[in-house]
Amino acid sequence: AQIRRVVETVEIPVNVLALERGPSIPELGRLGVRRVSTGGALARAAYGATFDAARELLATGTSSYLDAAITSRGPAA
Repeated sequence: AQIRRVVETVEIPVNVLALERGPSIPELGRLGVRRVSTGGALARAAYGATFDAARELLATGTSSYLDAAITSRGPAA
């Protein structure tokens, strides 16, 4: 309701920070939001993956994280 009120009140495009517990991207679009930002979420996800990979290397000497990195990239560009 608050986001809809802002969108309806201001005369400029509205940007909203995407949050895990917030409205989905399609929901924000239906509310009239014109831009959605991720803030530092993508960087935090990358840092988390880096730390997990380092822990694996230190603990077991293996690199299974490479398999996940390759398969999660989707179709080749």
